[in-house]
Amino acid sequence: MLLKSLLESAIVLSCFFSMIIAQMIKSLLAWKQEGSFHWRYIFLAAGMPSSHTATVTALSLSLYLSEGPSNLFFAVTALSLIVIRDVIGDKAFAQAQENIINRIFDKITRGQFEAARWNTLIGHTLKEVLVGFLLGIAVTFVIFRIL
Repeated sequence: MLLKSLLESAIVLSCFFSMIIAQMIKSLLAWKQEGSFHWRYIFLAAGMPSSHTATVTALSLSLYLSEGPSNLFFAVTALSLIVIRDVIGDKAFAQAQENIINRIFDKITRGQFEAARWNTLIGHTLKEVLVGFLLGIAVTFVIFRIL
């Protein structure tokens, strides 16, 4: 009964498919860029597009389409904006740390171990967030149109 309710919920399906599609796109783009597929990209929290943004955008829009401008919609939208802001802020923080760590590493190794340099795998750029936002909107409208 609960599973059936979840599978018939436009809100749940919008969130789920926004997240899954974003992760699939991220995996395919990484595969294209690297020339080989790695399962870790399916679970990666960074990269294009932002699955965090796609999911919380789908949640907010789904609530609006289901309930209109309710208190729950405004509360979820406020939390969604916090999530979106944090994934952008995490990226900036991680890049600052990456630069410091790489400068220290370069001084220690004098450039002998370039392959071991730190790479940012946290947070999202504004472009990644924007694409996730648009993906969340598109998937939500498709799900609501189907159901």
